[in-house]
Amino acid sequence: MSEANHTSIRRAVGRAFTTSELLEYQAFIDETAETLVKVFRREETLDVSHWFQCFSTEVVNRVAFTDQLGFLEKGSDIDGIMAAAMKRFDHWNTWAALPNLEYLLIKSPLARWRSKDDSSLAKVSRHKLASRNRAEIPHGTSADLLQKLLAGQSKHADRVTDNEMLGVVMSIISAGADTTASTFVAIFYFLMRHPPVLAMLRAEIDNALRDGTLSDPPRWKQVYQLPYLEAVIKETMRYWPPFAFGLDRVIPEGDAIIAGTMLPAGVEVGAQVEAVHRDYTMYGDDANIFRPERWTEASEAQRALMDRSFLAFSTGSSITTDEV
Repeated sequence: MSEANHTSIRRAVGRAFTTSELLEYQAFIDETAETLVKVFRREETLDVSHWFQCFSTEVVNRVAFTDQLGFLEKGSDIDGIMAAAMKRFDHWNTWAALPNLEYLLIKSPLARWRSKDDSSLAKVSRHKLASRNRAEIPHGTSADLLQKLLAGQSKHADRVTDNEMLGVVMSIISAGADTTASTFVAIFYFLMRHPPVLAMLRAEIDNALRDGTLSDPPRWKQVYQLPYLEAVIKETMRYWPPFAFGLDRVIPEGDAIIAGTMLPAGVEVGAQVEAVHRDYTMYGDDANIFRPERWTEASEAQRALMDRSFLAFSTGSSITTDEV
């Protein structure tokens, strides 16, 4: 997808992903989080990776489609949704660096005609879309994320095709849940590997609970005021980005000089997120070490540089809706 096309779609449906819109769903998230806590309090060995995947998939389905499917209650995949999401990530990992070959073998009209494989993720997404109308949402009424997206599409039918909307829904189901789950797992891993970090984070949260600046369950605006928690999250996503593909861009008219090499317009270039996040000039001589304090100790200028170089959600017009 071209950057212009991506920007056009984003302008049409991006409002549904603003913080003010997403905060309407906090009650859903709190309720699902309480169920996850009950699971973690069981006196048994748990695969946190699996349970975080169940949690994030449940949250995404509740927020996006008002579907309470019961992933946490059942403790297993439902309707093959998690498996389908993982299959899509496997596809991206395999073909991201070979777009021309991917088109020839998989995406071309001839390849699609010959293939009998319609991904279960596409089937689920088509079903979600087919079950809704694209009517305007009445003022003052609540709606789930999908209904807001469809309302945005109806206003800008020239910008977003039905096939592009299908892609948006598929990304919500797969990327939204998987990147969230993998980040949770990474945070838990680093906290277990670094007891002093865990102790400092617990102290910050306990102090906030004691002085009343943090409620139970916490509100988003309250959590946003916990600097060490923010540092732990950002350091986790710096050290262990939620996705491993490169960030590709097409050089616009006028050519470009990158790392001393002149590249003509139309050439596709990419940056590996992990390589940028381990750059000493941006994150210090200890960039290969997990250390949340780099975010709290940095000078204003250094913090601004680190924030500009932080690519866990991509950047610019291609920034992901997970971040927004």
